[in-house]
Amino acid sequence: MAAWLGEAWLHKDALSGIVDALSLVEQLCERFPEALHPQPVDGDQSWRAAPLEWLSRRYAELLVTQLPLFTADEVDFTGYSLSDWRQMTRKQVLANDSKAAKVSAETAINDQKKLNLRVRNTPLSWWLNHRDAIQIALERLERLENWAERHLEDQAPTFGPLQSSLQALTALFNEFIAMHPPQVLVPVLSEALPMETSDMPTDPVPDGNMGREQLTARAFVEPRNREEAYRHLLCIADYLARTEPHSPVPYLIKKGVEWGNQPLKELLSELISSDSDARRVWTLLGVL
Repeated sequence: MAAWLGEAWLHKDALSGIVDALSLVEQLCERFPEALHPQPVDGDQSWRAAPLEWLSRRYAELLVTQLPLFTADEVDFTGYSLSDWRQMTRKQVLANDSKAAKVSAETAINDQKKLNLRVRNTPLSWWLNHRDAIQIALERLERLENWAERHLEDQAPTFGPLQSSLQALTALFNEFIAMHPPQVLVPVLSEALPMETSDMPTDPVPDGNMGREQLTARAFVEPRNREEAYRHLLCIADYLARTEPHSPVPYLIKKGVEWGNQPLKELLSELISSDSDARRVWTLLGVL
């Protein structure tokens, strides 16, 4: 019943629903380990493992296919899910040289541009809150997994499917967060300079070109962390895409950022299971 209630919460409340669902099941297991149903039959703990295994598979499926990434008022992306995102990225890779494949890839690329714009127009706090909710859900899942290992021992179910879906969403939200350019503030020179007095020597006033060069140099801010570095890369990619639309460089940068936000297991799976044409491209790039 608790697992079904959690499923309803996930449908109703999206990310807050998955946090509440995992919290409920984990707390029930911790507080009522002996009274909780189903009860083991003749010491067979697999009776208790079955509902947890169902929970892992069902919640994982819903997170990928049903969890909306955007607000309900987004007409163009209503109900857009992680599954939709994955399909769109796969379609951008030509399956063959047929006209239909090229049209499909071009359509997917245009959809990607629209979605990227929508992501950037969505407040950064939206994506940060989503990522934080996923992290809380992962913590609750870890507690539930620890309980299962303590009480069910070798009958403990695997929570791998659910963990994989949560980690995939984390990677996607990190990518969306990286799409938001950092707010780089240019320092005001007048505030940085000490006040002059009659006893202080007066330096020659630099010409206008020197002032602009110094201001430009001071305006650069080194990334403070990994996410900010990726945001810088995406800003560079957007600039190159506007100024050099014929160049493959901006697309390679964006693909590199996407790889950087993928879990290693998922990235290796993508590289290994790719077709021969994609593998030739990755070999050329030095990835394989």
